Amino acid sequence: MIISGIAIPIDKLNHNGWGLHNREIQSAVDTLKKSDIRLCEKLDHGCDFNPQSHHSVGKPIDVYLDEAKNAIIAKVSITNTRVQDLIKQGKIKAWSVFGTGHQNDDGWVSDYTNKSLTLVADPAWDDARFASRESTDNHEGLSDGDYKKFTAKYDIKEEAMPDKEEDKFTSELEKKFAAKDTEFAAKFDEITAKFDQVIAAKDTEITDLKKEVSELKASTVRLPKEEPVAPTITDITTDLTSVKASLISEKDVDKLVAAKLNEY
Repeated sequence: MIISGIAIPIDKLNHNGWGLHNREIQSAVDTLKKSDIRLCEKLDHGCDFNPQSHHSVGKPIDVYLDEAKNAIIAKVSITNTRVQDLIKQGKIKAWSVFGTGHQNDDGWVSDYTNKSLTLVADPAWDDARFASRESTDNHEGLSDGDYKKFTAKYDIKEEAMPDKEEDKFTSELEKKFAAKDTEFAAKFDEITAKFDQVIAAKDTEITDLKKEVSELKASTVRLPKEEPVAPTITDITTDLTSVKASLISEKDVDKLVAAKLNEY
């Protein structure tokens, strides 16, 4: 089985607070090509500190820089048949590098040397994940003859663990998978419960708004209609009196004119 994907994003700090600048690319690529491909019982880096032979589950085929993705890509052959099954089942989808170097205060590592590429449950970089390139004939599209040449070139030998070791190893893995499933179920239930609470609160708000609208409509219907009021005789008389009071008689006009002429 051949798997490939991003192993190390460049110029990006991971969840553990470290990363590599582009000046470390060549060293990372060169040492990744020589690194072991491992799988620890707890899907972490535990076995990287004290690796055993059964932790080795494959070997690198090619490692290179993808400039478009600004990341180091690893192409790996998984030789352990049990691990192949786990990958086919979708139980393992990510990996994480393990190496040495000098980590500066800002998190960037210099003098980096890679030691292993380890299959994990939670990668240090979110995009450090791989995809299986296996085809239905298990030879990645190669004929039987070409596949034999391919495996001979890279010294690839598929192998299975001894029964005793595999039982112990897979037992630990299954516990890890079960724990992950339980954790996921608990988080899913928690999110669902919160979502239900939000929906219930919104339903209450909608019900209250509908009630307010209904009450508003009802109060509008009960409002009396205002009818126009016809003027009365008293109102008309009052208006005429006001108009008369504001008028000046012809005699008063003559007096005003005479008074103005006398001023001159």
